[in-house]
Amino acid sequence: MTLLIYIQITLASLYFCFETLEMTGLIWIFFVLNLCSILSILWVKDFSKFSSLRIYNYNNCRMVFTLTLIVLELLLINEPSYAETTPFEELLNDVEIFITGILVGVLWFPEITRKPLQKPEDLDK
Repeated sequence: MTLLIYIQITLASLYFCFETLEMTGLIWIFFVLNLCSILSILWVKDFSKFSSLRIYNYNNCRMVFTLTLIVLELLLINEPSYAETTPFEELLNDVEIFITGILVGVLWFPEITRKPLQKPEDLDK
């Protein structure tokens, strides 16, 4: 998962550097929030064991990352210059979306595969 996080950060940064869209203040805010949330997931997962300071919670970081992704995509879709892309930008966008989808699947895999709680009357059967 750590490698996926590093690849996603790199691809997202490259995408926003090379994309021809106008970076509004709102897009910048959500992009920075998205990067901070993915870095905090990395911190909680790999580096929090070296610190006694526990400010971040994995579930909260995961939720913020997912929500900022959704808002960022909605903001980008409504951007008028979003449709004017070169083939390189389209390829970079497709790869970034693919890696981000895999990462979101990995982050939410325990929740997706968890069996629902059984009702007490089902346990008696």
